[in-house]
Amino acid sequence: IRPQIHLFLFNKKYYIMSDKKNLVIFDFDGTIITSDSERAQIYLLPEEVYTPMLNDWNERHYNWIDFMNSIYKKMKEFHITLDDIKGALDKIELTPGIETLLNFLKDNSDKYEPIIISNASYFNVEYILESRGYKNVFKKIICNKSKIDEDGMIYIFKNQPHNCDKCNPCRCKAQNLKDFIGNNRRHYDKIFFVCDGSNDFCLAKQLENTDCVFPRKDFAFCNILLDEEQKAKLKCDVRPFEEASSVVDEMIQLEDK
Repeated sequence: IRPQIHLFLFNKKYYIMSDKKNLVIFDFDGTIITSDSERAQIYLLPEEVYTPMLNDWNERHYNWIDFMNSIYKKMKEFHITLDDIKGALDKIELTPGIETLLNFLKDNSDKYEPIIISNASYFNVEYILESRGYKNVFKKIICNKSKIDEDGMIYIFKNQPHNCDKCNPCRCKAQNLKDFIGNNRRHYDKIFFVCDGSNDFCLAKQLENTDCVFPRKDFAFCNILLDEEQKAKLKCDVRPFEEASSVVDEMIQLEDK
């Protein structure tokens, strides 16, 4: 049975659309929002408190989740509240053009299936998306599970260990993608990946030549591409962006291929 073909009108042009959906994967920190949602909270502590803690982490590079839980424990000592944390998250701006992209995906949910794969905590992702009105755009959010403890403070749970020696201990996004798709890759026409960081490269290496990664220009992912040996590890199309709104046109053009 051949898949059905549909015509899709956008900007006064018709594009051919398969009846299969396209999976659209987003990173969160630095991709949907302009900065790191957890580092924004660290700075609620006095500088003389967070500076040695950050220096210690930079030297030892132990598990980031352990580090953040130590930050939240220290926040209790300084009577920093959940409302203070929400206030810090409220100040983080969305990436330029991301609202256009998310609204497009929301309006075309019959053609695109957006998900998030991120190293951020679930509290941060959920709070920011809900407060900006975009949580219902995403079918699934894969990130670090968290809860509010008995003292009213965030606690982040550790993830299951993975076997990837290229990724940090917190998460291998390539493994997350494999777990999400399982044997159902055939259910998607194409996979699009909107990202920015070096920890997104492992996932991008799993994409096929019919897929596309959209990294933010001048961010860590694009810096990796300056190494031709690393760039050659990607089978998928690569289309860097400055404003996320341009990804809409790129995705639609790729539908026609």
